[in-house]
Amino acid sequence: MGSNNKHILLISYVFPPYPGIGGRRWAKFAKYLAKNGYTVHVICAKNPFKEVSLFMDDVANNSNIKIYPISGMYPKVLQKQSSFSIFDKLMYRFWKFFLQIIVKGSIYDKAIFWKKKMLKISTEVILENKIENIIVTGAPFRSVFYAADFKRRFAKINLIIDYRDPWV
Repeated sequence: MGSNNKHILLISYVFPPYPGIGGRRWAKFAKYLAKNGYTVHVICAKNPFKEVSLFMDDVANNSNIKIYPISGMYPKVLQKQSSFSIFDKLMYRFWKFFLQIIVKGSIYDKAIFWKKKMLKISTEVILENKIENIIVTGAPFRSVFYAADFKRRFAKINLIIDYRDPWV
């Protein structure tokens, strides 16, 4: 891997167009890294909502920011914050019960079904662009755990982990 590599891989579950404050920090960093000549490859979760991030202008139409959205497959009803119908309440209980059976650890970590796709796409991006620097941010914290696998597979990778407060 060459030392002049200006490609960075950013793994952030929440990133525009995914709505919410969680994507703001890295949308801003990606914007300014891109302005400084870096190509920022972003692995993020697909937006399952109708609304979009308030920070889309920071990353949209920027040829130095490449976004690779992956389906998170996390139940949408567990992410809902308001206007619960009776059906939503029943589905919430169903998913909570079901996930407690099949998942080790917190059922509220949205990255529980993300590992296989995230590692596959990330590996392709790393190899194709000869990426030496990976930044992974959590919450959700499983994505940080999954990304630790890159140190085993790519010994020369610089893995930068950003632990942030999940605000729960």
